Amino acid sequence: METALNVLLAVLILGGSALLTHWFTHAMYIRCRNCGTLNARRRTHCRGCSSPLGKNSRGTGRTEGQRPD
Repeated sequence: METALNVLLAVLILGGSALLTHWFTHAMYIRCRNCGTLNARRRTHCRGCSSPLGKNSRGTGRTEGQRPD
């Protein structure tokens, strides 16, 4: 019984940290559609390929100062 509780606790901790990390990266970064590089939301151009990130981004599609489409 104790082993099962320890395994459950480990799964909860690891699963919770994975969900928190996914949420954080989704909230703080956008991915360039041209090269796939993660960029900070405040950037207007990709740091990898220099293409504009406005409507060219995956995720929520929002960058600072723009409304979602």
